[in-house]
Amino acid sequence: MRNKCLSLRPLVRHESRLAQKQAIYAPKTSDIIQSVRRNEAILFDKSYHKVMRQLSRPTPRADETNSEINELSKANEWFAKVIDYNVPNGKRNRGLMAIISYHVLATEQQKTGDMLDRVRALGWALELFQTYFLILDDIMDKSITRRGQKCWYRQIFQKTAYGQCMDLLANPGHTRPDLSQYTFDKYSAIVKYKTSYYTFVLPVRLAMYLSDYNSPKDHQIVEEILLRIGHLFQAQDDYLDCFGDSLITGKIGTDIEDGKCCWNVIKALELGSDRHKQLLQSHYGVKDFESVKQIRQLYDEMSLDNVFKEYEKTVFNNILEMIDKFKYEMEVPVSIFDEPMAQIYNRNK
Repeated sequence: MRNKCLSLRPLVRHESRLAQKQAIYAPKTSDIIQSVRRNEAILFDKSYHKVMRQLSRPTPRADETNSEINELSKANEWFAKVIDYNVPNGKRNRGLMAIISYHVLATEQQKTGDMLDRVRALGWALELFQTYFLILDDIMDKSITRRGQKCWYRQIFQKTAYGQCMDLLANPGHTRPDLSQYTFDKYSAIVKYKTSYYTFVLPVRLAMYLSDYNSPKDHQIVEEILLRIGHLFQAQDDYLDCFGDSLITGKIGTDIEDGKCCWNVIKALELGSDRHKQLLQSHYGVKDFESVKQIRQLYDEMSLDNVFKEYEKTVFNNILEMIDKFKYEMEVPVSIFDEPMAQIYNRNK
């Protein structure tokens, strides 16, 4: 059965010939999916307290003593506090992607109230998974803010010996990165396993299984395309860490001082002169205001901002070409890619 036409339309920019050649394609999601997204964003948020209450206040087992129940209740209260501080204030991309994907794929008979409740619970499971990684990431990076508020580890145990110990472990001996190891191959592998699988592949493929789309070929094609989307998503994340507005992103970028293997530094190493590379070697990964300033000035000198924007256009268009190539080889409706593509189009946070 042929799929519906891809609901993405070309938007040709007329600023220059180059812009015309590398036209951005703007996602034009169907009115139905837009309505689903709006409604599900509300219903998903409403389901939060029910789902988390079940997690943080489980029904006591018959063999548990009153003392055990009392101790567990204290742990459950703390768990609820951790969850409420960290989970509900993000963009909820992964959870909503699973839910919207289910709406795209499932039949009307499959969309029962009970099943939709289960899918929303699964969405919050994905958000818990994401939050776990963010907390660890903030500790390792010694970040200050996350989602517009003080990072959890700073809020709770910044001044304790435990927190100080983890700070030391996050950067043993204040080691500096070996930039000779920073290649696009290494970066691609990191992105694939750090970001792409759990941010895009996991939510969509879960929805496919829930909707009885079990073809190995379909799963392989969908995964290949979603891995490409995830790669661009992480590159955008790296770009925003340096060039984004912290008031919009909700976090203060630290990739330069942390010496991260990210898109910006790899591209600078690729394009830079010997002088540029020497500056990078001397200042990248140094937790010092002046060194960070030197790297930012170097990025500006290399017009890395514009280099990334051209890269972003090219990769976005390449992904659309992949979708167009495979759309008649899948039973899965091609509109399954609308939500992932919308998340990387004109992204600023």
